[in-house]
Amino acid sequence: RILDEDLPFQGEWSWRIDADAGGSRVTLTERGEVGNPVFRFIGTHMTGHTRSLDAVLGALATRVGDSAAPIEDAPANAAASVPATRRS
Repeated sequence: RILDEDLPFQGEWSWRIDADAGGSRVTLTERGEVGNPVFRFIGTHMTGHTRSLDAVLGALATRVGDSAAPIEDAPANAAASVPATRRS
Protein backbone atom coordinates (compact mmCIF):
# COMPACT_ATOMS: atom_id res chain seq x y z
CA ARG A 1 0.00 0.00 0.00
CA ILE A 2 1.33 3.44 -0.96
CA LEU A 3 -0.08 6.24 1.14
CA ASP A 4 2.64 8.90 0.88
CA GLU A 5 0.94 12.14 -0.17
CA ASP A 6 4.19 13.43 -1.71
CA LEU A 7 4.16 10.74 -4.42
CA PRO A 8 2.16 11.03 -7.67
CA PHE A 9 0.29 7.79 -6.91
CA GLN A 10 -1.56 6.46 -3.87
CA GLY A 11 -3.06 3.02 -3.74
CA GLU A 12 -2.65 -0.68 -3.23
CA TRP A 13 -2.38 -3.97 -5.08
CA SER A 14 -4.26 -7.09 -4.08
CA TRP A 15 -3.32 -10.58 -5.26
CA ARG A 16 -5.62 -13.54 -5.84
CA ILE A 17 -4.59 -17.05 -6.94
CA ASP A 18 -7.22 -19.51 -8.16
CA ALA A 19 -6.99 -23.03 -9.62
CA ASP A 20 -7.61 -22.98 -13.38
CA ALA A 21 -7.61 -26.02 -15.69
CA GLY A 22 -4.50 -27.76 -14.36
CA GLY A 23 -2.70 -24.53 -13.52
CA SER A 24 -3.33 -21.29 -11.72
CA ARG A 25 -4.96 -17.97 -12.50
CA VAL A 26 -3.22 -15.05 -10.82
CA THR A 27 -5.24 -11.86 -10.57
CA LEU A 28 -3.49 -8.65 -9.57
CA THR A 29 -5.86 -5.75 -8.90
CA GLU A 30 -4.73 -2.17 -8.48
CA ARG A 31 -6.90 0.31 -6.62
CA GLY A 32 -5.46 3.74 -6.52
CA GLU A 33 -5.55 7.41 -7.24
CA VAL A 34 -3.31 9.59 -9.37
CA GLY A 35 -3.84 13.08 -7.99
CA ASN A 36 -1.47 15.05 -10.20
CA PRO A 37 -3.08 15.83 -13.59
CA VAL A 38 0.32 15.67 -15.34
CA PHE A 39 0.85 12.08 -14.16
CA ARG A 40 -2.75 11.19 -15.09
CA PHE A 41 -2.08 12.48 -18.62
CA ILE A 42 1.18 10.52 -18.87
CA GLY A 43 -0.51 7.34 -17.63
CA THR A 44 -3.46 7.74 -19.97
CA HIS A 45 -1.68 8.82 -23.16
CA MET A 46 1.96 7.73 -22.91
CA THR A 47 2.79 4.84 -20.58
CA GLY A 48 -0.56 3.18 -19.95
CA HIS A 49 -2.14 2.54 -16.59
CA THR A 50 -1.41 -1.19 -16.56
CA ARG A 51 2.29 -1.06 -17.45
CA SER A 52 3.51 -1.92 -13.94
CA LEU A 53 0.86 -4.64 -13.50
CA ASP A 54 1.77 -6.21 -16.84
CA ALA A 55 5.49 -6.13 -16.00
CA VAL A 56 4.99 -7.78 -12.60
CA LEU A 57 2.70 -10.48 -14.02
CA GLY A 58 5.14 -11.07 -16.88
CA ALA A 59 8.05 -11.44 -14.45
CA LEU A 60 6.01 -13.86 -12.33
CA ALA A 61 5.11 -15.95 -15.39
CA THR A 62 8.77 -16.06 -16.43
CA ARG A 63 9.79 -17.08 -12.91
CA VAL A 64 7.36 -20.02 -12.88
CA GLY A 65 8.32 -21.03 -16.43
CA ASP A 66 5.22 -19.92 -18.32
CA SER A 67 6.29 -16.73 -20.07
CA ALA A 68 3.86 -17.37 -22.97
CA ALA A 69 0.78 -17.16 -20.71
CA PRO A 70 -1.62 -14.40 -21.84
CA ILE A 71 -2.35 -11.29 -19.80
CA GLU A 72 -6.01 -10.31 -19.78
CA ASP A 73 -6.70 -6.66 -18.97
CA ALA A 74 -9.87 -5.27 -17.48
CA PRO A 75 -12.37 -3.51 -19.74
CA ALA A 76 -11.52 0.12 -20.48
CA ASN A 77 -14.48 1.35 -18.43
CA ALA A 78 -13.23 -0.30 -15.20
CA ALA A 79 -12.21 2.98 -13.57
CA ALA A 80 -12.32 1.90 -9.91
CA SER A 81 -9.82 -0.93 -10.27
CA VAL A 82 -7.61 -2.32 -12.98
CA PRO A 83 -7.30 -6.09 -12.63
CA ALA A 84 -4.82 -7.90 -14.84
CA THR A 85 -4.80 -11.68 -14.90
CA ARG A 86 -2.17 -14.13 -16.02
CA ARG A 87 -2.99 -17.79 -16.61
CA SER A 88 -0.24 -20.31 -16.10
